Amino acid sequence: MSGSKIIGVVAGSSSDAIIDNLHNRGFKVAAVFGPGDHYGLDLPEYKLVEDLSNYKGVIDFFSSLSIDYVIIATGHVLAISLIPKLEGEGILTNLSYEKCKLLKDKAKFKKNLRKFGYLTPNFTLISSKQEALSIRNKVKLPIVVKSNLDATQPVKVHNLLDFDKAVESVLITNTQVLIEEYIDGNDCTVAVVTSGDIVKSLGVTYYSKAKEYKLAGFDGAYSEKMPKDIEDELCHLSEKLVMDFSIPSLIRVDFIIKEERFYILEVNSVIITGYNGSAYPFFKRKGFDVADIMVSACPYLY
Repeated sequence: MSGSKIIGVVAGSSSDAIIDNLHNRGFKVAAVFGPGDHYGLDLPEYKLVEDLSNYKGVIDFFSSLSIDYVIIATGHVLAISLIPKLEGEGILTNLSYEKCKLLKDKAKFKKNLRKFGYLTPNFTLISSKQEALSIRNKVKLPIVVKSNLDATQPVKVHNLLDFDKAVESVLITNTQVLIEEYIDGNDCTVAVVTSGDIVKSLGVTYYSKAKEYKLAGFDGAYSEKMPKDIEDELCHLSEKLVMDFSIPSLIRVDFIIKEERFYILEVNSVIITGYNGSAYPFFKRKGFDVADIMVSACPYLY
């Protein structure tokens, strides 16, 4: 591969599968890892171990190798924040900064979902303990407490004491708190890939984030197979959503289904591709190599 084009990768511990896939396609790789990353460090031809907050160091690393394309395969806020800085230096990426920002802001995205006619659980956004106290005795338990910007994992709370604790754990991250209606239903997800003008779902996958991540309070979360006509409708809805919002690359739409009503919980702008993550082996068992799909969907790669 002495004359191979060098592709940049920002994926941290999820870099390994992406790097292997790029090597299989004949590319060399320059990858950026964080100080705490453990997987894939020995795989790329060029590597930088650096905190992603050091934007200049990352950009200088890629520029020194004349890299003009970087695959970002992590939804970490610092990785997403790199996108406009890289593009400002003429380095293209596989993601849209504006779309990533929209999807990351849960309340803003949920409002936009409703404008397009999609269902999503009811929610309230609060910014302080005082606001939490003002709604404390009005919330319908159980309820879900989230960080609006994903600074913490969601928690399902069953009493007011746990509600107070969950709100406090989000507020200390300096992010707003999303108080979301709990829907007792069937979890599933639909992966959708955009390649040029083609938008295609990869089918319904019976995956429950609450169950896989053992999220606090979500005992009893389940994901059970549904009839084909329901699956087809979910796939069509997911493709329509991606087209409505013009979201690039490989994304994941998380649903909860109750009484044949399809509630969108969230949309992830990145599916984590590392061998040691939960998503890669899960989708691999279903017949999908998400690293290969993500790389195949990258515009301007060749």
